[in-house]
Amino acid sequence: YISAIYADRFDSYAGQKLQVTGEQPNPAGIMVKSQIVKANGEPVKVDYLMRRNGDGWLISDIYLDGAISEVATRRSEFAAIVRTDGVDGLIAALNRKADMLTGTTARSF
Repeated sequence: YISAIYADRFDSYAGQKLQVTGEQPNPAGIMVKSQIVKANGEPVKVDYLMRRNGDGWLISDIYLDGAISEVATRRSEFAAIVRTDGVDGLIAALNRKADMLTGTTARSF
């Protein structure tokens, strides 16, 4: 689901550039500082929290404009669905969204 969300978002970034501007140690890992430079030259700050996973690294959160946590945003969104429709409702909503983003039919669990 999350991979499909980001693939869909980045499809619209044609002609724009991603620039890594630095990194900063963080208690949870490494914060990679970057920006997307729009076609008009306007930068959008996008920071990635990276955590070590065995021999490699994984992105564990993304911060837009330095403050908006994608994990917190998704947690809030998912909690609202669980409150109204239960866990099965959340699974169905995730499957529908993944289907829409990928053009496929997600399998049921």
